[in-house]
Amino acid sequence: MDSFTSDLNKVKRDSPEPEVLAYLVSLWRDARGEMPPRFLQNDSVLVELASTLAQERRSPAMDVEENELHELIRRGVRSGDEDVRQRAAMGLLIFADPTDIPTLERMTADPDDATFRTAVIAISNICGNEARVALDRIGPLLSKARAAFLADARRTYGC
Repeated sequence: MDSFTSDLNKVKRDSPEPEVLAYLVSLWRDARGEMPPRFLQNDSVLVELASTLAQERRSPAMDVEENELHELIRRGVRSGDEDVRQRAAMGLLIFADPTDIPTLERMTADPDDATFRTAVIAISNICGNEARVALDRIGPLLSKARAAFLADARRTYGC
């Protein structure tokens, strides 16, 4: 699973060739079918696949509904698995949807530092007025170390 999600991250970094994108779309369809392959039943893999496809959603070769991808990623944020939640938070920033900010803001209260950092980075990347207000609200509630991370993220992403 880890090598597959790592490969999907490489695809996200480089714009995939149309053939690769078509293959990923077929994997998505297999995952959504009645009897998905076992490796596509893993939530981390599904969220990573949805995020990869979401990043390419404007490609002419892409023919998966954006809402379907967004909803799967949103469900990942509620997972009991930290890895899935973190991948989902990063996936949400692809959509830059201000309606996701309250969910990400709640994630900043997670005791896991990696989940906190991922949520702050996602909010900072989405930016906009709602993100600034959320980051302003979060700041006073944080430990010194987390407040320093928040301040650094705001500087880095200009939010």
